[in-house]
Amino acid sequence: MDKDSPAGKPSADTGTPVPELDQEVEVLREDVASTGAGRVAHPSLDDRRKAGRLAWANTPPEVLSVWSAGPDRQDPVALLQSQEASRVQALVPVRHQRMAASAFAFYRGAALLMAADLATTPTSGLTVQLCGDAHLSNFGLFAAPDRTVIFDVNDFDETNPGPFEWDVKRLAASFVLAARDNGLGDDVGRAAAETAAASYRTSMADFAAKLAVPRAAWVMVPAAVTGGTVDEIASHFDAGDVIIDGGNSYYRDDVDRAAVIGARQMVVGLTVVLVTALGILAP
Repeated sequence: MDKDSPAGKPSADTGTPVPELDQEVEVLREDVASTGAGRVAHPSLDDRRKAGRLAWANTPPEVLSVWSAGPDRQDPVALLQSQEASRVQALVPVRHQRMAASAFAFYRGAALLMAADLATTPTSGLTVQLCGDAHLSNFGLFAAPDRTVIFDVNDFDETNPGPFEWDVKRLAASFVLAARDNGLGDDVGRAAAETAAASYRTSMADFAAKLAVPRAAWVMVPAAVTGGTVDEIASHFDAGDVIIDGGNSYYRDDVDRAAVIGARQMVVGLTVVLVTALGILAP
């Protein structure tokens, strides 16, 4: 990233091969290729940086910023109607009325439409468990299990695996629409979107650097994806680390999951603490 470019954005020719980067990119490709087809256990922070830089080289930021409606784009109204088939029918008109109030209100209820559009665009290849609906109104203050008041995402009913940048794009776009809804200029909305995206980048780097040993991960995702999420985290953790399932999983499932992880990874000291919605703890 060019530190001298406006607002810290990459220079306009980022997508063009840069001679001085060619050798480094080739080395990164060789490093990734040498890992083989299987997952590398416990990649180091340096390995993760390499993978991120390779993803950046393969799909530069400005490539991720381009979207246009293709001729085969799905009809937005039809997509919304397909969702409504499984909803409480008496509440569908209420949903329509709320979404019609403003562009931002429509955006809040149209996570599926944005996901369908983003599915046709290039991606970073860095897949995570997405929030799925990371607009600014889905963040708030609430009490953590230890009674600490925290500010965090508070809506996970659209969670799904996907490229990490989809959440960032949805968050950034929500600031632009919220600015317009409040009568502010597009320059204010753009500045807010850029600040949100920059804060995500710096915060993630800061969090990664601060994850001290022994590490602890608190998982709060729907029960349907808890197993996969815990497995993924466990693959990067070591003896002495702790995974806490703070979601709504059935506690006996978590007891079994903890035993399987311990046996598979031969990490006797890895603790998986299961916390159900009722506060039941199981080792």
